[in-house]
Amino acid sequence: MMHVYPPDGATFLSPHFRRREFICPCCGLLDLDATLLCGLELLRVLIGSPINASSGYRCEKHNLRVGGYVRSRHLAGQAVDAIIVGVPRIRVVEAAESIYYFSHGGIGVYPDSPHVHLDVRGQRARWGYLDGNTITYDEAMQMLRDEAA
Repeated sequence: MMHVYPPDGATFLSPHFRRREFICPCCGLLDLDATLLCGLELLRVLIGSPINASSGYRCEKHNLRVGGYVRSRHLAGQAVDAIIVGVPRIRVVEAAESIYYFSHGGIGVYPDSPHVHLDVRGQRARWGYLDGNTITYDEAMQMLRDEAA
């Protein structure tokens, strides 16, 4: 775990990611698991496009405000909601599945949202979420396949 504290959001944490992409928007603090950053760098290389971290670390207050899961991996700095503009999400998920950190972590697919949830929890977890309801990962993946066709 990397503990990064204020102030400079412009600081690069890795070749392609800055601190400001992962900080909690509520308090400005950041705890970040280095394996998440490593996995994101590998994903960036595989897909060949920039990754926007729309939600990274969350403090408990912010997690509650956004309706996050009580044991969200965002709270431990082990998760990111990633948006990759111009790349079909099915391709993003398939590439993430090929990266050890994510294939042995969590991947959440939200067909009605532009992001894909990726985490490095250390055990495989897959889910889908649509219109405020849980759906199977397979259903969510089929929707992404249909979207890309």
